Amino acid sequence: MRQYRRAIALLLVASFASGCTSRQRLAVDHYRQDQTVLTDGEEVEVKMVDGLKYEGKVAKREPEAVTLQLTDGASKRLAVAQIEYFEAEKFSGGKTALLVVAVAGGIALIWIIVATVLVVSTIVVLPLAIFAI
Repeated sequence: MRQYRRAIALLLVASFASGCTSRQRLAVDHYRQDQTVLTDGEEVEVKMVDGLKYEGKVAKREPEAVTLQLTDGASKRLAVAQIEYFEAEKFSGGKTALLVVAVAGGIALIWIIVATVLVVSTIVVLPLAIFAI
């Protein structure tokens, strides 16, 4: 019984820790075609072709440049031609589905354990009660 509790607890902690988002890479070509793939205020990490990385919130989107409000408060305009890729936290359907299945499975397992304990205890106690009379 203890092993089941530990397994359920570990599964739930892992599921909740992973959340429903994942860090996803966005190719610059996608941005060139459609600037709405990034949204104003979205937290992103931008890797430049020279290896530098910038983190911040998207302040302005233009076909030729992206302006970030950096974590230190400064504003930085980055030329799209110099950007290697963007990374942003995006909704992950797979992680969300896993979380839902893990929680539902944990609850179902708890109900099965409780029902088993009740049935077994009734089977053991009932004959003792009959013979005690």
